[in-house]
Amino acid sequence: LDPTYHPHQRAREYTRAVTSAKIDRMFAKPFIGALDLGHRDGVTASCTSRNALVPFVSGSADGEIRIWDLGGRTLVKDLPGAHSRTVTGMVFANDGRKFYSCADDGLIKSWNVYPSGQREETEEWATPHGP
Repeated sequence: LDPTYHPHQRAREYTRAVTSAKIDRMFAKPFIGALDLGHRDGVTASCTSRNALVPFVSGSADGEIRIWDLGGRTLVKDLPGAHSRTVTGMVFANDGRKFYSCADDGLIKSWNVYPSGQREETEEWATPHGP
């Protein structure tokens, strides 16, 4: 390009280079980091408790739900087959002990984060679009 027709070319190139360097730095460090034993399919929903960071919950496209400890970056509990289809939404109850999940299978399920017994206790409700 002819500098007589583009007098601000050098300033524009400098601005582009600085912006590119900033974007590279911004995407260089992940927000959470690598969580070992991650989902086999893509994560479609997640939520965290208002009370603590320990119960971070994620749901995936294969219907699986996992409870994570973000501080230690470890898997606390795995709930395979929680839903038969893609998990579309999750939210914690106000007390932080239960969370609710909904999926494309048309069910809304209630889960205890800290189950008292060996068997996982759940409640489920069918939506108008569900089975």
